[in-house]
Amino acid sequence: MNAHCRCASRASFSAAQRVLKNYHFTKKNAVIYKAQNGYYAVSVGTLRPSEVSSVMNKWKANGRIPSDSRCSKRSGFLYALNPVTGQKMKRTTTQIAAKKPARVASKRVYIDCKRIVLRKEVAACYALTVGPKACTQAINESSLNRKNSFTDRVALGAACTGVVKSVYAKDFVGEDIFNAFLDEGLETMCSDGGLLTMAGCLLNAARWLQKIGTAMECEQKLVNACGRN
Repeated sequence: MNAHCRCASRASFSAAQRVLKNYHFTKKNAVIYKAQNGYYAVSVGTLRPSEVSSVMNKWKANGRIPSDSRCSKRSGFLYALNPVTGQKMKRTTTQIAAKKPARVASKRVYIDCKRIVLRKEVAACYALTVGPKACTQAINESSLNRKNSFTDRVALGAACTGVVKSVYAKDFVGEDIFNAFLDEGLETMCSDGGLLTMAGCLLNAARWLQKIGTAMECEQKLVNACGRN
C-alpha cells in the first residue's frame, strides 16, 4: 500500500492552504485531509514504500517540504478535500511517482538511482553524443584521411560509432550512418583549404557545440533525478 506523505497538520483548512503556498512541491498532487482528531493534514501525494526514504530526504534537503514531514498509511483520515475549493473529493489519485522516469543513458532501462553509478552514467552521456563526432575527427586528422576516400572515411566513422554504442548497449541505426556522413562532410570542408573552409569550420564548430549541449542536458537529467554523489 502506498504511503501518504504529509508535510503539515493544521487546526484550520485556511492554515493548511497557507502551507501549500509556502513550499515548492508539485501542487497537482497535493490534497488536504480532514483527520479524526479534527486537524487538517496536508499531503503532497503518495509514494511507494521503496521510494519514501530517498525521495523525502531529497525533498527535505532541497527545502521543498518541511524537515518534519513524514509518510504513513492513510489511517486516521476521514476524507479528502480539494486544496483550492475545500470541497470533499470522491477519490484521490495523487501518486507522486506516476510520471514516467527518465531513461538511463548507458542502458535501455529506466533510472533506478539505487542501482546505477552516477559517474558512469554521466560518462555514457558524453560517450554516446560526443564520441561518434570524436571518431570522425580522429579519422579525418589521421593518416587514414590520406589513404582513404570520403566514402571510406564515412564507413570508418560509422563503424567507430557502432563500437561506441555497443559498449553502452545501444543499437546502431540508420541515423548513425547519416550522422557519420554529415560529420565527415563538415570535417572535410574545414580541412581541405578550399573556398568553403571557413563555412565548414563554422558549421563544424556549431555541430560540436550541439553535441556537447546534448551531453550536458543528459547529465543534468541524471543529476536532477539522483542528485550528485
